[in-house]
Amino acid sequence: MALCGADRTFVTPPDAWPGVYSPEPSRVTRCYYGMDTLDDTVRSILALAATYKPGTIIKAERVVDEYLDEFKGYRARRAAMDALLRELASPERQARNRGGLFELIELHLKRRHREFAHLFQ
Repeated sequence: MALCGADRTFVTPPDAWPGVYSPEPSRVTRCYYGMDTLDDTVRSILALAATYKPGTIIKAERVVDEYLDEFKGYRARRAAMDALLRELASPERQARNRGGLFELIELHLKRRHREFAHLFQ
């Protein structure tokens, strides 16, 4: 996969990913470079959940915001949010949820979604 420019538009992923590519209208392709970023974000959130204490949500929100800042445009950010929520909702991840951290992250993502929807209208 390759970056197509400073605006973070991406070319079609390699043929090794059959069925993954879905062109969006206006010929901008979806962003697939974020898997490493997603994995790093999930690992950071799980590490925060393991050492949960008051104030952890602030650190987790910063991690989530840094992750979302990697994406440009409403669709890319929305897809990143969905991917993160799916990762955190998986049973093996839920078993490591402490102090309701994942639920607080979900609320943060809902707030961010409203902000993005307003911003990109």
